[in-house]
Amino acid sequence: MSHYDTASLASDLLPRVGTRWCDYEKKALEIRKMAGSGLNERFEPATLAKILNYHILRFTAIDGLPESVRMTIVANDQWSGAAIPSDQLLASQVISDQSSDFPAGLIIINDTQSPLRQRATLMEEICHLLLGHQPSLIDSKGRTYDRAIEDEAYAIGAATLVPFKPLREMLQARRSPNEIARHFDVSRQLINYRIKVLRIEEYLSGTPSIRG
Repeated sequence: MSHYDTASLASDLLPRVGTRWCDYEKKALEIRKMAGSGLNERFEPATLAKILNYHILRFTAIDGLPESVRMTIVANDQWSGAAIPSDQLLASQVISDQSSDFPAGLIIINDTQSPLRQRATLMEEICHLLLGHQPSLIDSKGRTYDRAIEDEAYAIGAATLVPFKPLREMLQARRSPNEIARHFDVSRQLINYRIKVLRIEEYLSGTPSIRG
C-alpha cells in the first residue's frame, strides 16, 4: 500500500495548487486515508460505506414506490442515487425505529444502471453525506437539482476513485485511459473527466496551470 501524510501533503500529490481542484483532492485523500486505502489501490466505496455505517438500498428493492415515480426514474436514466442523513431518516419515517445499529445515513442506488456507474454513484453519495449536503427531492415530475453541490460531490468522489498522482504517473508511463479505467474499476468517461478537469496535459508537457 502507498503511504501518504495528508497533514503535510507533498506538492506532487496535489493538482493546480490554489484552485478548487486542489481542495477537492485534499478531501479525497482524507477519504482514502479514512478507509485505509493506498493511492494506487482500487478503492471500494461499499467498504467505506460499511465503515461509516451508511446503509445501501437498491432502487429495485424499494417497496411501495409509486409506479409513476418508478417509471420516471427508469425511463429518463437521469437519476442515479440519493443520500439521506440519519436525522432525516427519522423525520421522514423512512426508518421508524432507532436501534443500536441505526445507520448514520441511507444511500439509495439506481441498480438498473451499469455496475461502473453504480460504483461512481455510491462514491458520490458518500461524499454528499460526508459534506453535509441536503438531499434532492424526486417525484413524478422529476427531481430537484443543485448543480453546485452535485458538482462538488461528484468531483471529490471521482478524485477518491482516481487520485491525481497515480493518474498522472500512469499517463506519463503511456498507459491508455482504458487501461487506467480497468485498474481503478471505473468507466472511461470518469477517466476522461479527471484528465479534463485536472488539465493533465499541462503536467505531461511540464507547464501546469493554476487557472480555474
